[in-house]
Amino acid sequence: MEILYILANSNEYTVLNSEDTSVRFILNDKVRMGTIYNYIHENFDKKPDVNEVAKNVHLSTSAFCRYFKKQTNITFTDFVNQYRISQAQRLLLQDHNISEVCYSVGFESLSYFTKLFKRITGLAPGEFKKTYKK
Repeated sequence: MEILYILANSNEYTVLNSEDTSVRFILNDKVRMGTIYNYIHENFDKKPDVNEVAKNVHLSTSAFCRYFKKQTNITFTDFVNQYRISQAQRLLLQDHNISEVCYSVGFESLSYFTKLFKRITGLAPGEFKKTYKK
């Protein structure tokens, strides 16, 4: 304990890194998340590939999944689905029909789209359209 006390109170030391690295890490995270958001925006209507986006941000797939969940508190798939539903809401309010919206935002099944839409928004697509189109 005496040695630790002497070391803690000593003025004889050399700073190994005087640069504040926390700012750089935050900026790197913003750039990485921006790349991910851009990928989702450009590919939400197709089949976004978690392997491709992981490669784009220079992470393995499993590291990307952990990183993304840590940053957003949801999985990549859940995030993409929520983004698709928000785009679907916008299109429904522009008076597009439900099946057209379903396929244009990247879903392959109308029943799955309806189920997911209701789970996320609390309303079926038709109810949503009637409620907010008034």
